[in-house]
Amino acid sequence: MKINIITVDGYFGQRLPTSKSLELQSLEQHLNLYGVKCEFIDIQDVQNLRLDSDTRCIIGSHQNPGVKKYIDDVISIKFENYRDSLIPSVRNILAHENKGVQAIIMKECPNLFVQQNYYYRDDIEINKVKVLKRTYGAGSFGVALATDNKTFLKQKKKMFYSDLKFNDIKFYIFECLKRYVFPSKLSKEHTIYFQRYNPYVLQDFIPDLNSDYKVLVFGNKYYVLKRNVRDNDFRASGSGKFVFEDVSEKFLSFARKVIEFLHTPYASLDIVERGDGFGCIEFQCVHFGPYTQLNAEYYYEFKNGKWIREKNNYTLEQVYAEALVDFLKK
Repeated sequence: MKINIITVDGYFGQRLPTSKSLELQSLEQHLNLYGVKCEFIDIQDVQNLRLDSDTRCIIGSHQNPGVKKYIDDVISIKFENYRDSLIPSVRNILAHENKGVQAIIMKECPNLFVQQNYYYRDDIEINKVKVLKRTYGAGSFGVALATDNKTFLKQKKKMFYSDLKFNDIKFYIFECLKRYVFPSKLSKEHTIYFQRYNPYVLQDFIPDLNSDYKVLVFGNKYYVLKRNVRDNDFRASGSGKFVFEDVSEKFLSFARKVIEFLHTPYASLDIVERGDGFGCIEFQCVHFGPYTQLNAEYYYEFKNGKWIREKNNYTLEQVYAEALVDFLKK
């Protein structure tokens, strides 16, 4: 079997820090041990790649917004008629660093995911407490509580003022000047039409939450990290209050259902406990931080109908290779 691994200027996957790639030579060696040959192809060469039904391309993503947009553009068009050729799937790639896309995907299975809505306008009625989130960013960056309409607008302005660009300020200044000089030609509607919008997500709020779980999944291996919330806060992501502790089989089986729904060889899941069991609040199927896998003493594996805890003696490249091979076999 032969696969193409699509890189970004020699970068694929993610180690720590974020700018560090997986060790591609090691990844290739582990794939070869399973009888899988691979060829590395730069993302800029994919537009000229000849595809057929037997082609298999493995791709990552990137946190540089310009590079991320380029990747999304290329895969959306190039793999439009060859969606089974891309691993992970096109929509799982689009969901990376895009909580809005995630929110739309989550609506397909409300039993597994904490429900969220994706908006760009501000004319939303807040009738109960919601979690306001930017569509991008990790940790607790760009996450705030919206208790009513007033706090929603206040938090949204605060959240996006820091993201104002010079061109945005220039746009508003020139719009005001043009409307003053040419009042008959330009209107308020003109400004509204051309202004820059900041899409956002409103997530259902789960009260009395004191922790969540980061679950990294590589094939049949599940690595779990408990993250306690910050003091006097509701956010666990980015708190730094991490604990590796045993979890229930019910929890692991829930995580497994999420992976089956996403249909991906590997993923990062953020899972919370809620009244009716568990719920996934975010997921990434590419380019996620490997801290949990690198630091966990144990992982969990589903064998012969039950969950087994095993010693973590695997490198990051090993689990990526094993997960890809298992996925390709299926």
